[in-house]
Amino acid sequence: FSPASVPGAGSRPATGSLEAYQLATEARGLYALGRFSEAQALLRKATALDARYALAWALLAKTNARLLSPAVASGRPAPEALKATLDEATTAVALDPTSVEGHLALALAYRGLKDRARMQASANRAATLDPRRGEARILLGDAMSISPGFGCPTSSQPAAAEETYREGLRLDPLNGTAYLSLTTLRWWMGRRVDALAAIDEGLAAQPENVVLTATRPFNLVFADRLDEADALLKRRVASGASLTPLEDLTL
Repeated sequence: FSPASVPGAGSRPATGSLEAYQLATEARGLYALGRFSEAQALLRKATALDARYALAWALLAKTNARLLSPAVASGRPAPEALKATLDEATTAVALDPTSVEGHLALALAYRGLKDRARMQASANRAATLDPRRGEARILLGDAMSISPGFGCPTSSQPAAAEETYREGLRLDPLNGTAYLSLTTLRWWMGRRVDALAAIDEGLAAQPENVVLTATRPFNLVFADRLDEADALLKRRVASGASLTPLEDLTL
């Protein structure tokens, strides 16, 4: 199945397939730990089992957006991949216009396309639907960030972005992507020691987050803690773990 093959829109936030539901539930947990490739595989199966399962399309779009982001991807994402992610998010919202996950997926898809205005509008819609949803606040912070990875920062507000990230973390203190966004903001502000502190704060909250773990050596280098970065990467290599593109760059 693909988004284009899904029959006409209509609100359907749930699924009649127990297997699709179980796959989406497991994928949600993997997404929270930054294990995006594993989540992607499960969500592709879930959307194949039930092509009208709005939540599965939303989670798939979110996962693919994260895989294409500068913190994870090995290079510039292909326009076709960015467009496919937007199609998945659009499908989720078409199937369930009140889906918070769907509007979050749209915000992430527009972030990948560097369309800050639409990213902000979608994040605002998600926040309106669920004011207690931390991820919506975090994406609103991204819309104000100084980071060029989120699109040309012509009207960036770094102080407001940082406070918005903090608001998101107060709502969802286990959100690993919030710590990553906070780290990225501080790095571009030239606050390299504070950027590392955000990584360490995130790992204290979520020690198994693979993206935060992979980002730490890079931030150790820019905090002038070269020996620690070198030792950490050597331990990773000795353990047989596959290094991420960012870890390879740091090494």
